[in-house]
Amino acid sequence: DIRIDTTAPTVATTATTEDGQPYISGSWTNQTVTVTFTCDDAESGVAAPCPAPGVGQESTESDGPSVDAHVSNLAGLMTTSDTILVRVDTDAPTMTAIPDDMIVELTSATGSVVNWVAPTAIDAIAGDIQPVCTPDSGALFPLGTTIVTCTASDQVGNVATATFSVTVRDTVPPVLIVPPALTTTADSPSGAVVTYDVTASDDVATLASASVDTTCTPSSGSRFPVGTTIVECWTADASGNQATASFTVTVIGATELMSNLRAETRALVTNRTIQRSLMKPLDRADAALQSENMLRAFVSIIHYHLLIDMYQRSGRISPEVAHHLQDDARRVLDALL
Repeated sequence: DIRIDTTAPTVATTATTEDGQPYISGSWTNQTVTVTFTCDDAESGVAAPCPAPGVGQESTESDGPSVDAHVSNLAGLMTTSDTILVRVDTDAPTMTAIPDDMIVELTSATGSVVNWVAPTAIDAIAGDIQPVCTPDSGALFPLGTTIVTCTASDQVGNVATATFSVTVRDTVPPVLIVPPALTTTADSPSGAVVTYDVTASDDVATLASASVDTTCTPSSGSRFPVGTTIVECWTADASGNQATASFTVTVIGATELMSNLRAETRALVTNRTIQRSLMKPLDRADAALQSENMLRAFVSIIHYHLLIDMYQRSGRISPEVAHHLQDDARRVLDALL
């Protein structure tokens, strides 16, 4: 028998990426493309084995290889497969103008808003690409260092990454407010208990507790000796910035109070006879004070107090003058014992 084969062989073409997904001819991918052929001839049979698979994996900025197959049967008829245009892009975009590491000052208790000029990126295939940064420019950055990550992705998933740091720092010390110089009178020979208020504030970083973070020496409520004492105060915020301030506390003792009482007696009691009468116990009290005989000084001031009361009841000293001098005398008594 003579058999005549007039039917050309068939060639089926299959293109897949390395993850097993179908590849569309002419599309861009960042994976290796494998093109396989399946050959068949029902009549005379193929003249040679089906061509081996074609592999496209080299990155290119334009068209890659065109993969096809030519198959002949034993009758000399030939078939050409579909042509697969392979385009592989494995090159990530190039990122430029990446901001330098940034250091900014804290502007609020929650952080600082930080802005920068966004980086740029270009891709050989996709062209200009706008990178995405996280956190983005204009975001609120907390105290400390935050890493900003910028990425630029092309159309097939190649990614370029760049990072820079944003450090928010607090270098501004808190404000420490202390009272002006304080003056009080002694309530005993050891001085007087003095209380005062000190406050601390911070424009950007709230102090955890002013009463805990602020320390003064001597502390409020301490007994201060006669004379002038310097109170030193210190505070710090959460970032360790410190502030110091000081003020004075003056406690007037018995000697100065006695001097004031003598001067007030001379100034307010204009009757010379009464003035001389009142100055006598004051002279004795002053002498006793100089010799540190506190009991004798105390008794002499009591005598002075009784004389004031007597002259006030007889109308020879006005009630206003009497009360003023008796108040001064009581201060001396408090400071004596």
